[in-house]
Amino acid sequence: MFRYISSPCRFSRLFVIWIICSFSPGVHQAGKGAFFQTGNITAADAQPLGSLLLGGRALPVQAVAQAQQGLLPHRQCFHQAAQAGSIGTPLPGIHVRVVNSDTGVELGPNQPGHLQVKSGIVMKGYLNDPEQTARVIRDGYYDTGDIARIDEAGYVYITGRASRFSKIGGEMVPHELVEQAIAAIRNSEEREVAVTGRSDSKRGERLVVFYTPDDLDPTEIVARLRERNLPNLWIPKTEDFIRIPALPLLGSGKLDLGRLRELARTLP
Repeated sequence: MFRYISSPCRFSRLFVIWIICSFSPGVHQAGKGAFFQTGNITAADAQPLGSLLLGGRALPVQAVAQAQQGLLPHRQCFHQAAQAGSIGTPLPGIHVRVVNSDTGVELGPNQPGHLQVKSGIVMKGYLNDPEQTARVIRDGYYDTGDIARIDEAGYVYITGRASRFSKIGGEMVPHELVEQAIAAIRNSEEREVAVTGRSDSKRGERLVVFYTPDDLDPTEIVARLRERNLPNLWIPKTEDFIRIPALPLLGSGKLDLGRLRELARTLP
């Protein structure tokens, strides 16, 4: 029997284990990887767990580490070829490709670009909206709006949404990964920063970091980002850190990207 366990927020370690083990034996799914975000899970805690299926997100690196430590044996948790950070390989009958954002030319292994999908189960277009259909359906492929890469074995790795990239000096720079790096430096689970782009006469675009904490030091953050060996194009300039009272959010709690870009455009 398959049972889905939704996890819109973090649970305590024992609560997650209790939920998983309270259902009849079988394959269970912990939504959004809550099982792997619960902290110090021991082998004794996981012993009653028969099997675990993770879907709807990339395979967390922590999950692989726990499996390798014997916490969740590979045969119970993953196919032996599972790749950390990947969303897996396409199902039979589904073809995916990654294309250059400008030319639409299909790219080779491990080259990031727009992820496109072709299959009989993909929609033909938007009802009575040929313009929107033409934007997302190209040569029979549906453009997902994701930036991704595909490795030599066919595993797909999503870097982020195309709307959350800046093209700087010809390179695609992911806003979300820069945000994640700053959050790691700050050791913060709260959203404190939001990265967007603004026009730049020399490189096309430049990164802007809006932030809210009083104790965030842009000079320190930039230095720490360099220590993490991030590509130079991913590292914002200290003068492009802008403190604001609150980050613009939608009613859903997600970033208001339109408002964020508008704030960046109004900067001197």
